[in-house]
Amino acid sequence: MNELHKLFKNIGDIDPPERLEKVILRKISLEKEKQIRQKLAFSYIGLAGSALASVYTWLVFGNSLLQSDFWTLAKLIFSDTQLVLQNWNDFAFSLMETLPIFGMIAILAPVFALFLLASQYLKTVGNNHYKYI
Repeated sequence: MNELHKLFKNIGDIDPPERLEKVILRKISLEKEKQIRQKLAFSYIGLAGSALASVYTWLVFGNSLLQSDFWTLAKLIFSDTQLVLQNWNDFAFSLMETLPIFGMIAILAPVFALFLLASQYLKTVGNNHYKYI
């Protein structure tokens, strides 16, 4: 044990190379830039995909709304207003029954994803300043 202590006592202080700090900081900055590029690519692809999905669900919802009896019943508001006012409670329930709710819910999923990905994109773009030292 004493010999080991003597060996380490005789070793001079080893100074790291002067460029070591610059090399390490450069590698860290390259890694951060790579992560930012990956997050931005994910955001771009996700935004494009959710925008396309939103358009598709709007088209499907519009088609299902046109095929349902919702518009037929809704036209009664303008043609038989007095009758609709007398039976407004039953009329409202009939409208709700014919409204394609699942199509409306399906629209919310890609719109929600669009908002989440837009938030992630804005966070990535806003937080790309490095604070190492």
